[in-house]
Amino acid sequence: MTTEGPPAKRVPQRTCVGCGEIAAQAEAIRFVSGDGRVVPDLWARLPGRGVYVHPRRDCFDKAARSGFARSLRRPISVSRDTMVQELCAQYDKRAEGLLVSARNARALAVGTDAVQDSLRAGKADLLVVARDARGRRDELVAKAAENGVDFVEFGTKVTLGALLDRDECGVVAVSNQSIARELKECVSRVGTLSEDR
Repeated sequence: MTTEGPPAKRVPQRTCVGCGEIAAQAEAIRFVSGDGRVVPDLWARLPGRGVYVHPRRDCFDKAARSGFARSLRRPISVSRDTMVQELCAQYDKRAEGLLVSARNARALAVGTDAVQDSLRAGKADLLVVARDARGRRDELVAKAAENGVDFVEFGTKVTLGALLDRDECGVVAVSNQSIARELKECVSRVGTLSEDR
């Protein structure tokens, strides 16, 4: 008698309309059509037929040229640059919302001293540094790396400050694993898309 483990969980798969490759749904970005154009639907909440594209320049180019029109069976007018701008704006907005959620959940250390204390206590799951932050930035990034905490660059001191009801804020530490994971993913996707421009 053989004993089998629990059945493997099926991972939803989608075909990229740019390159035609099949990949896990989480690896592609969903777009929906409306009024002769397509819009990104990062969280699969918009109504309508969705098509998927890998977040890569070549896939965006092919999808814009013919992939969207072929898959949606209607003429679609869109440029790669427009798609990338809309995606980056949505990811940035989501990242901002995650930082506010972390603050509201009291899972955010704000400012150099609070971040240093969070890193020292082993509470930090992600270090977020403003792109224009200076001062003790390198020291905090090194301390985070020493503790196995990832870091991302996001926004400016003014934009981070505005999110957190301050004039400026150069560094924060997120101490919630799920928020940290999603925030890192959002910032990473923006970085990947921006590099491809």
